[in-house]
Amino acid sequence: MPVIEWHLETFNDIQFQSPFKLEVDPNMPEIPAEVQVMVKEFKQVRALQSGEVTMNVVKTVYEDKVKVSLDGAATGSINAMALELGDKTPVPNFEEIKGKSYEGYIGIYNTTVENKKILIRAAYIVKGQNLYMVIIMFPEESFSEDQAYKILDSIEFKTLATSGAK
Repeated sequence: MPVIEWHLETFNDIQFQSPFKLEVDPNMPEIPAEVQVMVKEFKQVRALQSGEVTMNVVKTVYEDKVKVSLDGAATGSINAMALELGDKTPVPNFEEIKGKSYEGYIGIYNTTVENKKILIRAAYIVKGQNLYMVIIMFPEESFSEDQAYKILDSIEFKTLATSGAK
């Protein structure tokens, strides 16, 4: 899929700037069975550019009795992607998202696969029982880190992003 013009992309409750068109991918993996029993709702979409740049956006609504673990979700997500890339002992870094109306982390992870530097930049956001993940995985030469941060820094909730609209 070619990169398209930057535009405002909407996925459920969140909006963000994106150069990609998100689509439901029937080949995306299901959530693990041990997690399914804790979940009321699970939605995910993906954008894939030439098999190189992948962007996944996920919303998980947990049952009321479940304490949503932002730390666990962020660490587990990056560790799972690192394992797919062949890294059994990843060391991701996380930075707290500041200046937003929600609690969250930016996940940062780099590795090398077949002499290609692969970067993962992701936002993990929790609001009540809702957990949102916006994950971008890309080879360093195919997409810039600045572009990834442009996406992640622009994430807002629709009700807040459109509150001034008539």
